[in-house]
Amino acid sequence: MVVRKPIVDHVYRYLQRLGIDTASLITRFRFDPPEVEGLDPAIAMADFYQLLEEAVRLTGDGSVGLKIYQKIDSADFGLYGYAIQNSSSIRHAMEVNARYHYMMQSDTMMELEDDGEDNLSCTYKLLDHEVGECRHDVDLSLSAIVYTVRHLSGQQEWAPLRATFTFAQPEDISAYQEIMACPLEFGAPKSSVLISSDMAKSPIEIGGDERLFAILDKNLQQIMDSVTEGAEVVKTVRQLVVKSLGAGSPSIDDIASQLCMSRRSLQRRLEAEGFSFKELVEDIRRQLASRYLGNTEYPLVEVAFLLGYSDLSAFSRAFRRWYGEPPQSYRNNRLAI
Repeated sequence: MVVRKPIVDHVYRYLQRLGIDTASLITRFRFDPPEVEGLDPAIAMADFYQLLEEAVRLTGDGSVGLKIYQKIDSADFGLYGYAIQNSSSIRHAMEVNARYHYMMQSDTMMELEDDGEDNLSCTYKLLDHEVGECRHDVDLSLSAIVYTVRHLSGQQEWAPLRATFTFAQPEDISAYQEIMACPLEFGAPKSSVLISSDMAKSPIEIGGDERLFAILDKNLQQIMDSVTEGAEVVKTVRQLVVKSLGAGSPSIDDIASQLCMSRRSLQRRLEAEGFSFKELVEDIRRQLASRYLGNTEYPLVEVAFLLGYSDLSAFSRAFRRWYGEPPQSYRNNRLAI
């Protein structure tokens, strides 16, 4: 599960506009090179969640996710952004966003549905629940839709018909009321915004070049095909590793055997996607560690065993390497946010 550089850069730019020095964050959350030509570098989803929590801590603002895309510009997202900008209508732009969203944030999706009255519901979903949901990520993703519609339509005062969030209502919802400017529902079955039929039919005011869109769409589809082909192998390996961790550190021979592949064949497939087996296991452990430590029901010793470590000290050493602090300190800081 990864988040691409254009999204991460928006977090840094927002903090920089507030006068916050992001140098230490940029050093801490280093980008991995893209797996496929045409993609942007990325960081792990768990690291992105941690970055958002750091943004909350640095700003003292629990609603920071809603504000990151206030200065949104399609050009910041390369081919993906230009394709959205050159769609034929707001509805078409949302369809393009849903089709290629995986390229910006893997193992997530934007699902589109009509509500029976031609209003368009845009739902943000996690496809892989290894890391778990992060309120600030949901805020960022839903507000991105609102800011994008305003940007593309030229109507800065536009508001959706409704916005729903799966997490419990925060103590202070004033930022939600101001930015979303519509009826709100928390603790809902899905996280979504509802776009009126009139707005969905509206043309794009800042692009809308059909010939350019056709070229961009073709290039994006080629990249997407390469991404999904390799991603299926990596996703399957990740699922098998997660299932194996409770019994100890999984071996590449065991995973290859479950896939009916030779060790070398599996190594080649992972290397083609920019991974080694050891790096993949390490990444999974890091992401799961962040998720488990957010749940106080798991004592640290149990977290260590769930991640396949033989004892707490081995887990603690690995955790310090990942996050630069002991697991208990990380848990305390996260729960304080």
